[in-house]
Amino acid sequence: MVDFGCGSGNLLLPLAALLPGCRFTGVDMKPAALQLLQKRAAAAGLTNVSVFAGMIEQYRQPFDVGLALHACGNATDHVLQVGRVTDGF
Repeated sequence: MVDFGCGSGNLLLPLAALLPGCRFTGVDMKPAALQLLQKRAAAAGLTNVSVFAGMIEQYRQPFDVGLALHACGNATDHVLQVGRVTDGF
């Protein structure tokens, strides 16, 4: 799962704790927020969390689930374009 515009991980970290068998990547353009996310993940003992520093449009790795709760404007449009739609959603 990729959380686009993740900030310090307020959405990503609880999900990572609930779903330890899944890999989570936080994408954000603010290095300070990602550093805080990494510290919080380490403090919680979460080993299924990684980060990507850069613009949402720069993230090009494949993913199964994309979250974009805090993305807005063109960033939201990009997430919708790179995500795939699954029947039933």
